Amino acid sequence: MGSATKTPPGRQTFPLVSKAVSDVRPAIGICTSLEYARWGVWDQRAALLPWGYMEAIQRAGGLVTMIPPDPVLVTHPDEMLDRIEQGACVGHF
Repeated sequence: MGSATKTPPGRQTFPLVSKAVSDVRPAIGICTSLEYARWGVWDQRAALLPWGYMEAIQRAGGLVTMIPPDPVLVTHPDEMLDRIEQGACVGHF
């Protein structure tokens, strides 16, 4: 029989919205933070976003589009806004 994946303690799992709900999920843009992060052999700046935000968008049927800091978008936001259905800025900036 197949192996079941275990949910880490303190985490909930939620079923993703079925493809039958919509053939195309809406792209939801969410701004990331630029932070120093370490993983594997890397220790460098990274565009980060807490998993809970992404999980909530996915649960609601959206496709997460991470938007890293981009100085061009400050003066030309339509470059991104034309590509997403909704946007969210979270956390501190």
